[in-house]
Amino acid sequence: PALSPTRGERGPESLRGGSDSPSPLVGEGPGVRGSEFANSIVDKEDLLRIHQILEQYAGANLDFADASIMALAEKFDVRLLLTLDQRDFRMVRPAHCDHFDILP
Repeated sequence: PALSPTRGERGPESLRGGSDSPSPLVGEGPGVRGSEFANSIVDKEDLLRIHQILEQYAGANLDFADASIMALAEKFDVRLLLTLDQRDFRMVRPAHCDHFDILP
């Protein structure tokens, strides 16, 4: 596999690419250490917004994970998304902007 946890370790530091090569996530260059990642706990308001999004897009079969990303993007004013699930994120209309900018 391209990414796999190192036996007995946890967290992004334990991810490795291939054999003993540095992880593309935590190695040299852009990655987790060079990014603006934030750890966020989903609170009651977030869950309510996720539920609203799921109801709003019930006919489109939007899943919980996508609704969660959308709710947290609204909360933190994130407009640029990196996703392979472009169909869902091009379809939705976030509350904080006209549309998401999607990177493949």
